[in-house]
Amino acid sequence: MFVRYWMTADPSTVREDATLLDAFELMRKRHVRRLPVLRGTGELCGIISISDLFTLVPPSVVHMKTIPAVVTAELERRKVGRKMSAPASSCNENDLLDEVAETMRTRKIGALPVLRGKELVGIITESDVLGALAKVVRGGADTRRVCCKIPPGDERDVIARLVEVAKRFDIALAGVLTHPLRDEPALMAALRLRGERVEEFVKALWDGGFQVLNVT
Repeated sequence: MFVRYWMTADPSTVREDATLLDAFELMRKRHVRRLPVLRGTGELCGIISISDLFTLVPPSVVHMKTIPAVVTAELERRKVGRKMSAPASSCNENDLLDEVAETMRTRKIGALPVLRGKELVGIITESDVLGALAKVVRGGADTRRVCCKIPPGDERDVIARLVEVAKRFDIALAGVLTHPLRDEPALMAALRLRGERVEEFVKALWDGGFQVLNVT
């Protein structure tokens, strides 16, 4: 799963010499919480988020139709470059989504500008990552989900075994996700299946030593 397939391409941006009022109004207009910050050369130099402005803008003002004059004045006399987070953490469009998610988690940040070389081509947010995970796990409206424990010692060839069983019953594996179980020396497989013989597939899993936990 590459970042380029899940990012928001051509994101709204702001210049480092723009006022905080410019940035605030743009975030309100585009309904975004973060803006990559560019230098005059077009090079990424930082990122500014709506939370960076909360020392000047009460959160309640964000959704007001008209910004109070006192807030407008405070924002207009300050520049983005003095308030942004710099240097901005970023990622490449060909980075793997799980690695980017881990970067966000460990650094406690909600978004990363996406680069192609030095060119800004997108932004990936925590919502994008969760959306990607949800889409992969769901697999599609015409699929069914089966969760099962993988028999101990079978971890290395489990995918091959699942594919073999699926072929026997003309089942398409729309998605396969495996992960370790907490407090147990075992793995769980979450499968998304497409086909008419799911019940027979599930019985074959039981017969093959898989412990089926859930079928929906």
